Amino acid sequence: MMYLRDRKKLARKSWISVPVLLFVAFVASSGCGPKKGRVLATVGDKPITFEDLREAIARMSPRQRPDTTTLEGWRKCLELTIDKELLVLEARSRGLEDDPEVLERLENEKRKFMLWELYDRAVRAKARERGEEEAFKFYKKRRMDESIRISQILVKTKSEAEEILKALKKGRNFEDLAEEVSLHRRSAERGGDMGWLFRDQIPPEIAEVAFSLDIGQIYGPVKTIFGYHIVKVTGRKEVGFEEVRKGIEMRLMPELERRINKAYIDSLEELYHVECDREALGILRERLETSVPPKLSPDEEDIVLFRSDLGALTLGDWVENFEKASFLTRPDPKDSASVRDFGERLLLSYVILPYEAKKAGLDTCSAVLSGLKKRKLDLMVERLREMEILDRLDITPEEERAYYETHRDEFVRPPKAEVIDIHLRDKQKADSLLALIREGADMEELAKRYSTLRRPGRLRWRFPVSKDRLSEAIFGKKFVEEVFRAKVGEVVGPVEAKGGYAIFKVVERRGPRRRSFEEARREVTMALRREKEEKLLREFIEKLKKKYKVTVYEDALRKIVSGRGKP
Repeated sequence: MMYLRDRKKLARKSWISVPVLLFVAFVASSGCGPKKGRVLATVGDKPITFEDLREAIARMSPRQRPDTTTLEGWRKCLELTIDKELLVLEARSRGLEDDPEVLERLENEKRKFMLWELYDRAVRAKARERGEEEAFKFYKKRRMDESIRISQILVKTKSEAEEILKALKKGRNFEDLAEEVSLHRRSAERGGDMGWLFRDQIPPEIAEVAFSLDIGQIYGPVKTIFGYHIVKVTGRKEVGFEEVRKGIEMRLMPELERRINKAYIDSLEELYHVECDREALGILRERLETSVPPKLSPDEEDIVLFRSDLGALTLGDWVENFEKASFLTRPDPKDSASVRDFGERLLLSYVILPYEAKKAGLDTCSAVLSGLKKRKLDLMVERLREMEILDRLDITPEEERAYYETHRDEFVRPPKAEVIDIHLRDKQKADSLLALIREGADMEELAKRYSTLRRPGRLRWRFPVSKDRLSEAIFGKKFVEEVFRAKVGEVVGPVEAKGGYAIFKVVERRGPRRRSFEEARREVTMALRREKEEKLLREFIEKLKKKYKVTVYEDALRKIVSGRGKP
């Protein structure tokens, strides 16, 4: 039986600075032959055309991209592209195309490309084939052949609703009353108008009667969990399937792909007799209770956690990959199912799915080979960086301490807030819940009942939010901004958040705090490493400029920028 750790090791991760990331991001456009367009520079024998430059800029993230509204910004982009070409030339001159490290990492990249192609063929393609059929079923089941436009007045009690009905019968204007008294403030601002809605976008109690009303007819009160509604139908129209097909397919596609993928994985696990050893899982859970990552004895490292006809995964494999996993992909060490699922995914990703991909001939398909050709240049530049820069980095404890003392204000814990949050996919439902909360409903109870936020893998309705990029990645930038704009105790929402909309209340807030050297030491080392790496990189680039002839055609750049503006 082949074990996961018998296979080639994963490419080792190393810290990469922003300048190096810029170069690597550009590499994919190298070596693809000359492109048409005005030549802006030459590096050795390689011309850099305006089209090359535009492609390089397109690969940069907005945060990294120089300002391309100015000549200076374009010049900076051209300099970065030249630097990239110098690194590629040097990597090739040293024969790094055949470097063992590069080839080993390329094998891991090949596995990733094959798995993406396999997923596209085994899952996405089937989902696309079934998309229209599933959309039509959804269209018929949800009775989306008709849409109505309604207005509403929402109040808390039945007696209030009855008084409003009396006023309407006496001639009061519906829109004016909605603006004055409706608890659903977002629609109240528009005279109660809720817009065009399908049946499944309306509480069932209201939909049951609203779709039977004539245009202009008023009905109520209708009781829902939100209160008492008085509704008025202001429009009605038939909706053909083709009008909504694409929207329904987009709505259904993630769940359809999930179901097809699960069925595919289940079939593979049955075919290759995938089994989890419960005793091994118990040992892993015990070790996780005392330390994270878990500490295993040499004998425990070789215990098989998952086995199959094609290979096995040991506890040592699990720990090795747990340590490499990012914060967002790590399993919850306190959740037995999460720990188990992580191991199962590893066996699938490194043993079973690659076998299936090769069986289907995906290791030689054009999409995989094309991707590998471009990725190989990235890996060659990364390897060159290791040889010329990383291997020369030497940071002493004295340098770390001195750097910390000089940059103390940079090592500060960001502000943190504790929030009660209700995450919802539907904005109108969020509006309705907000109205209930402002009328005195228990926000925590509503959060437990309605919030859809799950992280990591379980329902979350009260949690800390930091004013940093990690929280922005988890919850969305807009949500984090609003959290730190809100007052303690204030109910805010609905605001855009990852996965939909959020209503939240800040229950506690802590300000920034400067960290001690011991607390910040890891970040100090990284910052100092980045500073030294950037310095060594610039020195190396300058040497390469002396080795390879570089010519910049400044007049050509000026003419193009003045006539073309943004790429």
